Amino acid sequence: MATGSLPPDPLRLKRRLALQGGGFALLLLSAFAGSLYWKVALQRQNDLRTELRQLMAAAASQLPLIAHETSEAAGARKFQPNAQLITTPALAEQRIQWFSRDGSLLLQQGSLQLPPINRARTPWQQWPGGISLWQPVLVRSPAGAPPQQLGSVRVAVSDQAAQADLQRLRSGLLLGGIVTVLAALLVGRQMLNAAFWPLQQQVRALERFTADASHELRHPLSALRALLAAVPEPLRR
Repeated sequence: MATGSLPPDPLRLKRRLALQGGGFALLLLSAFAGSLYWKVALQRQNDLRTELRQLMAAAASQLPLIAHETSEAAGARKFQPNAQLITTPALAEQRIQWFSRDGSLLLQQGSLQLPPINRARTPWQQWPGGISLWQPVLVRSPAGAPPQQLGSVRVAVSDQAAQADLQRLRSGLLLGGIVTVLAALLVGRQMLNAAFWPLQQQVRALERFTADASHELRHPLSALRALLAAVPEPLRR
């Protein structure tokens, strides 16, 4: 005779639902935290690039004057571009470099440490500690001739403040994620307990009924077995 499948254990079902709910909450929270962090990091990167473009526009407008002054100073005495480093507290997190047409350094401001320029690649360059932009400066020629390159400018800013903000954001998201997952598990446990309480009561009532029925049927069966044992063997046949 075929037997039906046993009903699922309520306790196992509750644990499985709790794990599935916790896993779903963790997955949803991870997706939210990742998208939020990516959005903030992208915005900070765009802010740095916007700051560099503004700084580049201001520095490029000064190149004709700097090239004229340095050419006059070079004619009067031996010109030493490294001696022209100008550092102020306002430029501690920046660096501006003006170059001549042949690539020699004319003037620089700021104290931010920079890697060598790689003109063969993208004008944007990023390294641990900052981001820079290099751009040639062109001047118009008369009579419709193509623009001539006057020189080039390189500007750079530090990204330490942005990285510190992102680190604080990562720490906040991690701490908030842990607290949120724990809260979700506690609330989910309470909800599962409330939902499974009637089912557990029914299971307990069924267990008590089975125990009582087994106890009540044990004595009649024992008496029947004793009565059958007292019947002679020929009568049993």
